[in-house]
Amino acid sequence: MIPPVAKLNLEINNILNPSWEKPFSTGFYIKNFDTFDEWITIFKPCFIDKLHSILPITRIMIFNKPANWSEESAHIDPNVLFALNIIHTLNHSLIKKAYQNTESYMEWFSIKEGKEKPINYSDSNTPYIKYDPKEIDLIHKECLDSSAAIVRTDIPHRIKIGYGHRTCYSFRFSNNFKDWSEVVNFYKNIGWIFN
Repeated sequence: MIPPVAKLNLEINNILNPSWEKPFSTGFYIKNFDTFDEWITIFKPCFIDKLHSILPITRIMIFNKPANWSEESAHIDPNVLFALNIIHTLNHSLIKKAYQNTESYMEWFSIKEGKEKPINYSDSNTPYIKYDPKEIDLIHKECLDSSAAIVRTDIPHRIKIGYGHRTCYSFRFSNNFKDWSEVVNFYKNIGWIFN
């Protein structure tokens, strides 16, 4: 099985628009941004142009989660095969020395039984299908702190936050990929996946 994540060779440390005033600090925050004008307010236009020239961006979602945040359930994003996530994590070396649970993880699961599940909607009106722990089995776990990666979103997944808040900028795209292997091969062919 192809792992449900692939880290990207993409510079992420100087991509935010310096004039953008973050509407959050270390607390819980989720919001969707659907227009080009919003995107270039948050990110430098050259970064948006770079991503948009590869695949057309349709939405950017921002998830800010506080330290030690987690949820037991996992979810699927209906009709969304993958996302390109850029993770900025507060994970200072002094914190690492003082606490063991410093890293944040993304986890993916298989479904034990393929029964039909209802679509729910988050406070930001984003559809998702929820799975309780008893309905799923862990198949992969990956630390994505301070990195860029393509992540599979059509199977159950969840986040576990370590000691240090985590901001995820999640890009969604218009695409015609049939499955996850096509996504991985596409990013390999443009030279964005680490070998």
